[in-house]
This record gives sequence, C-alpha cells and structure tokens, in this order.
Amino acid sequence: MFSRLSLNILTQRVLSWGFPQACSTVRQPAAATLQALLAGAPGGPPPHATRWVEWFFVFIFSVVFVSDVEARVYLTQEKALELAFGKEGGIERKTLFLTEEQASAIEQAAKSRLGTRVVTYYVGIQEKKPIGYAFFMTDTVRTMPATIMVVVNPDATVRFVEILAFYEPEDYKPHLRWLKLWGDKKLEEDLAIRRDIPNLSGATLTARTIQDAVRRSLAIFQIAILKENRS
Repeated sequence: MFSRLSLNILTQRVLSWGFPQACSTVRQPAAATLQALLAGAPGGPPPHATRWVEWFFVFIFSVVFVSDVEARVYLTQEKALELAFGKEGGIERKTLFLTEEQASAIEQAAKSRLGTRVVTYYVGIQEKKPIGYAFFMTDTVRTMPATIMVVVNPDATVRFVEILAFYEPEDYKPHLRWLKLWGDKKLEEDLAIRRDIPNLSGATLTARTIQDAVRRSLAIFQIAILKENRS
C-alpha cells in the first residue's frame, strides 16, 4: 500500500511529532509498528504495540500523514524529464561508476559529499545530439527529505532547477523566482548562497541543500561526463 520511502518518512514523523508526554505510550508503539513493517519482521508488529495502534495507526495514516506525504510530491520523474527535454527527441538513462579519484575531485569541487560513487543521470537527445543532462538529488533539509532535479546544459551551465518532492513544511520551500536565479550559472567559487545567490530568509537550510545539489551536479558533469566526452 505504501512505498518504502513513504514508510520511512512516516516513521520519522511519528517519532519527531511533539505529542504531549502523556501520549508517549501511543507514539512509541506506533513508530515500532512502522519499523516492523519496514523490517518485514516475520512475527509482524510487536505485541505490545498492536493494542495501542488499532485506532491510532489508521487515524494517523489516513488523516494526517498520508495526505501530507502525497500533497508534497509535485512532479514524478517522468513529468520532470518531460519538462526538462520536451516530448520530442529521446531520453537516455545512464549510470556512472566513479573512481575514487573522480569522487574525490567532485567532492572537492562541489564542496559537499557525494554519498555514493554510483551516479544515475539522464541525457536529453534531439537530432542525435545531447541538449541537456538531468540529475536527481535527494537530501535531508532539516529532518525531512527533498528531491531536486538539476538540469545542466552541454556548455556546463545550469539550465534550471526544479523541486520534485519536499517534505518539510511549505514555509521552507523556495519560490520559483528564487529557483530561476540558478539558471545560466557555472561551477565557480562564487556559486554559493550569500554570494552569487541571495539567501532564503527563514529557510537557510533549504537554500544550502539546493546549493549543494547544484554544485554536485555541475561537478559530476564537468569531471566525469564532459572530460570523458572530450577524450
């Protein structure tokens, strides 16, 4: 019924919600039940959790969490790629297996950690030529994740940045006008918040998350893709 990502998010939400102390006997069993679902425990949810969650579990999922999770997914990957490259032409999915040397160089240029040396990206093709490269980055903003698409032009500039999913409160979500400021930017020292890009008032962690996603995408493109295409 629910994806593993959704259940992970829901578990975090149950544990982080500010219930009164008197409700802790409800909060912890609810989280335990979610964690049992995630783990696929043969015995199912812990016995002590079941009696508390019979009513609470359904209410939280149907009224609070499910509606909240579903409402914060703005674009599917398919729609995002269509937005990036249009319906004409084609889209190729590619996977990079970075060497240690490449990963280190990318992290140094991006000024943030990669997290993995396996990178999947998408190339938009028109008239047998690449028109752009799309990278999808999922990172934690404050306590909840956001998924960001960064589209890079063949000349190593940013085409645009798009938010696909954002699970933090809406107040922390950047507006479209701010996202457009990343367009045509290159990977330079000044491509950073409070330099080339103004900070988001009251949402500094969101701004830094997007900054890291953009810089990583540009670094991956320049170091692992552009150089390979030229060789």
